[in-house]
Amino acid sequence: MDNVIGVDLETFKNYFLINFKKVSTGKSIKYELLGQDSFFSSDQIKNIKGLLGKYMIFGFNSQSFDIPILLQSLKQKPTIDLFNMGQDIIQNNLRDWQSYKKYSIQKPPFLKHFDIMDVLPGVGISLKLYASRIGFKTIQDLPYDPEEELISDQVNVIKKYCDNDIDITIALYNILKPALELRKTLGQEYNLDLMSKSDPQIAELVIKSELFKILGINYISKPILTPGYSFNYIPPDYIKFETENLNGLLKIVSELNFTLTAHGSVKIPTELSKYKIFVGDKKYKIGIGGLHSQEKKQTCIATSNELLVEKDVVSYYPKIILNQKIYPRHLGIPFLQVYNKIVDKRIAAKRDGLKMVNECLKIVINGTFGKLGSKYSFLYSPAKFIQVTITGQLSLLMLIEKLHLAGIETISANTDGIVCLFNKNNYENYQSICKNWESVTNFDLEETFYKAIYSRDVNNYVAVKNDGSLKYKGVFAKDSLNKNQINKICIVAVVKYLTENIPIEKTIKGCKDLDMFCQSRRVTGGAMHNNKYLGKVVRFYYSSCGSNIYYKVANKTGNFNKVAMSNNTMPAMVLADNLPSDIDYKRYESEAYKILENIGYLNI
Repeated sequence: MDNVIGVDLETFKNYFLINFKKVSTGKSIKYELLGQDSFFSSDQIKNIKGLLGKYMIFGFNSQSFDIPILLQSLKQKPTIDLFNMGQDIIQNNLRDWQSYKKYSIQKPPFLKHFDIMDVLPGVGISLKLYASRIGFKTIQDLPYDPEEELISDQVNVIKKYCDNDIDITIALYNILKPALELRKTLGQEYNLDLMSKSDPQIAELVIKSELFKILGINYISKPILTPGYSFNYIPPDYIKFETENLNGLLKIVSELNFTLTAHGSVKIPTELSKYKIFVGDKKYKIGIGGLHSQEKKQTCIATSNELLVEKDVVSYYPKIILNQKIYPRHLGIPFLQVYNKIVDKRIAAKRDGLKMVNECLKIVINGTFGKLGSKYSFLYSPAKFIQVTITGQLSLLMLIEKLHLAGIETISANTDGIVCLFNKNNYENYQSICKNWESVTNFDLEETFYKAIYSRDVNNYVAVKNDGSLKYKGVFAKDSLNKNQINKICIVAVVKYLTENIPIEKTIKGCKDLDMFCQSRRVTGGAMHNNKYLGKVVRFYYSSCGSNIYYKVANKTGNFNKVAMSNNTMPAMVLADNLPSDIDYKRYESEAYKILENIGYLNI
């Protein structure tokens, strides 16, 4: 994917900009219109079409916004018309096909384009928020009201603003390269355009295309289920418990009616949500998604006589689908034929060392399950969705109970795996129980040994493996596109203290990267600091001479509230090359010690 070029547009009443930037060279190519009645000349249009024909084009939200307007500009439409079209798309949330129809746009056959927005994790996340998550140097909101008519000096500011946006887009593209390569490979395998698709969308398209082949059709309608539609869960025959508490749970789950909400999701019955699940003195919560143990502030360090072991179920939910022959009723057995074929193909790829094929098919297999619960998908089947998730939870509880009755306690459980801490002398018995569970359920378990696990709760922890490598989850995870950054230096300091015995203060004071001290927030209506507007995404650090950051309260004239955790802070909308002298190191040290307290480490 070397022959790619990023694109970004800016539309004002009297100014229009198409900004292309080559990824390989960093060279920017701009086409501008100045004046409400201006339009591109024939030569400019020829040059733009030449770029579109030569390169693979990509952008952020470009499928719905940039590309339709760009194509409209090639019809020699004036600047004011392009501005009005942009406002129409934004205000009415038009999809690309709606814009093409409304504005009589023909998508040229030579155009090769993909949008990275749907490949990125999360929904409704702005480009600026992603910029903060990857530590991009400059975060800037649109500097002028889009309704404003620009003068020459403002045009230059807008061009710099657009350059920054397209640089963010290219930075995200570079991070997403492996995911995009997977989409390219999978698209070639199934003759589909998957470049602008999320993982669940890819699963849906691949399954649909394969069903078309088997059924000899070219359309499958989405099932329509009304709110209040109800169904029962049917436990597989192997689900059996020995303790009174879990037998009570099984009875309740088997007799309950699950119903749909107005949004098409499954409502967890009150009887189930309020049922207190205990195995020994360990509490668990069962729900629509997966099983969760309820530990808080837990530090577990294996002694020389103990083993700390995690058992994960391999391809848990896909295996449940195949084991129980679960399929959406409106699709029938052909769904299982297609799904099983893809699973077999992935197993073969994994066996033969075909890493790319293996990862591609993993996307399809795991994404398919999620679509069972989406009312917008042709795979929608809430009854089957619940059949999978409840079976998974009850099956794990079976294993947890068997181990408990043998004197082996589970310290944590989450969706598809459990962690146990026990005496080394019990390992043979532990393995025997797990092997028997595999035989009864037809699942496979993978094993990982740990030296220690430090948990705020079941979804936020750092674990040290026997080989010294680390496993992170939640707040402890490394840089991620999935979450806003919050004082990364504190997490790093805590992990180094726990794993390398490096003092908290040494790590924090030794860091020279300002981004590590920052946190970012999305601020509805925009953030203000000392009467200066910052934007709808704000990035800041703790300062010894800072002040609060505020936002205006919706529908309340003149009222402002403090942005969360922004007391005594300084904005960092542009990351300085050198550390500011006003960083409040003591506050970061205090935050790091709070993390240690929240994992129970200070109490052991």
